Amino acid sequence: MNSLDPIMEEMKISEALEESKRVASKFILDPDKVYKISTFTWCKLNNEKMAIGVLLPKEDDIKDSKGRYIGKKQILAPALITSSFEIIEVINDFIPQYRVRFEAIPGQLEIRWGLNNIKEYLEGKAPQIQKDDVINQIKSLYEKFLFFHHKEWYLIHSLWDIGTYFFQLFDAYPIMELRGLKGAAKTKIMKVSSRVTFNGSPIMTNPSESTLFRETHEKRQTKYIDEAEKLFTFIKGQMISSPQVEVINASYSKGGYVPRVEKINGKFVTIYFGTYSPTMVGSINGLYGATEDRALIHITVKAPSNDLRGNLEPSEDSEDWQSIRNYLYLFCLQNWADIERGYKDLKNTTKKLRNRDFQIWKPILALARFFSEEMYNEVLRFAEKSTEDKGFSNITEGSLDAWLIEKVGSLLDKSNPNNEIEILSKSIRVGLPDGMNASPKTISKKMDSFGFDGCKVHTRDGNGWKISYSLFESRILPIYPSLASQVSQDEGNRLIIVNDGEELVNNVNVGREGCEAYEGFEGCLEVAPPTKTYVPAPTPLNYNSTLKSEDVMIVLTTMASKKSPVCIEDFLSKFVPEHRSELESVIAMWRKNGDILEPRLGYIMPMV
Repeated sequence: MNSLDPIMEEMKISEALEESKRVASKFILDPDKVYKISTFTWCKLNNEKMAIGVLLPKEDDIKDSKGRYIGKKQILAPALITSSFEIIEVINDFIPQYRVRFEAIPGQLEIRWGLNNIKEYLEGKAPQIQKDDVINQIKSLYEKFLFFHHKEWYLIHSLWDIGTYFFQLFDAYPIMELRGLKGAAKTKIMKVSSRVTFNGSPIMTNPSESTLFRETHEKRQTKYIDEAEKLFTFIKGQMISSPQVEVINASYSKGGYVPRVEKINGKFVTIYFGTYSPTMVGSINGLYGATEDRALIHITVKAPSNDLRGNLEPSEDSEDWQSIRNYLYLFCLQNWADIERGYKDLKNTTKKLRNRDFQIWKPILALARFFSEEMYNEVLRFAEKSTEDKGFSNITEGSLDAWLIEKVGSLLDKSNPNNEIEILSKSIRVGLPDGMNASPKTISKKMDSFGFDGCKVHTRDGNGWKISYSLFESRILPIYPSLASQVSQDEGNRLIIVNDGEELVNNVNVGREGCEAYEGFEGCLEVAPPTKTYVPAPTPLNYNSTLKSEDVMIVLTTMASKKSPVCIEDFLSKFVPEHRSELESVIAMWRKNGDILEPRLGYIMPMV
């Protein structure tokens, strides 16, 4: 071995190390110097500072093809308003001083923060927002326009709306599902909410998949999707969700993305579109699967006839929405750090909220605790109760639970909702369908689980419960929305007022189209006499006494068509409720024989 070999080997190693250092110097290997990717509309610049991204109007030079100045034009340019009273103009898509690069900057973005208020804030003249003012202002809007059967929803909706200004601080943000029959104010709730939330979108019906993920990726807007039942289709008994559902599911969790292949400069490239943003969804039939598991479910009901809020509609001019949004932007910039700290420190101290349930409610609970400990306790109790109710959401028609609910409801005084009636266990068991086992002990356990454990009575004739219809409705509606259909049906049988010569086609149960479905059947349409008077609503058809199975199909064929399915509840409401089970058997037979098609859950149409 040559004595110079070790020396030469060391020199080679040294040269390789120097070359490695030279090459490494071209790269950024210090994590503190690496640009972090952020959303534009809400950006945390560092641990002490956050910013809201907006597009602001500015004057820009107009130049000809040779670069000569020929005038000015007004454009919308991206800028950041920081929590330390700064304004930063965004050049290209990054902020060098904070080492932040934006994943996307929107080409269009509504100016929802008043320009005068932005100016006051940057000059240090904006007021310090009192937290009680914020929550009370939004809560009063819901109380003004909407009837909620459970008053806690006024607070929950207010906190959810406020939370849209902080959702980037949370690991997940709950989908808000509004579930209820037509006319139960789902769209009205969206109208109020969308006018105050962070970058609230228009109310969309069946938006395309690309619209959802592209708009969300750029704006991280609060999305509003109505008539969501159109996103789910049942084919041969199997539920098929549309591609839009994938985007809605991914919007729940921070870090949610959907990959799509895009053609850029002639090459196909996989782009990951960010989907995390607050989402409110309205539907009649409810959500399914993973989407439902990620949602706060608000069962909406129609306002009572004597509640004037049912006729109030929020409009752009009905409230000073701009001032409310200004308050919320300032509130966000002034309080984001405290709310982030409160969210991180919040621990699950209850056994009733586990895993996903606690994750869903955690942002709302953290916000409530920020306002007051009393509010936190109120929301926590409601969260626990709602989680328990959610366990009943799969009550199906024909089950013991459904039969028991409908039986108890039939024994109560609907005409006087506050009248308490003693219902004995033995009375409930009368008429129990064959094959359905329900001992007194089983019924007692079921009634306890429905929330009537505090209503028990012991009489000489037996054990039971003392319940008013008002109490029954308040406990049952959240866990069994089908009750709302029966309430509407009962309202249709009450006396109504009609004016001179006015056709009786506007009652709750049977409208003009509903009456046409009765064509050929006696007593369908009544015309009021020449003077104002009280007249009963049309009598529902009696399947057993007046119609055969083929006549039932005639009613369905008249109500629906191959292009327009009819809601099963609307169809059943045309007949007396006592024969509901027989009619459901007829529908089951039609399904088996292929006489009808069920394009989506709860809707049928004839095949003939």
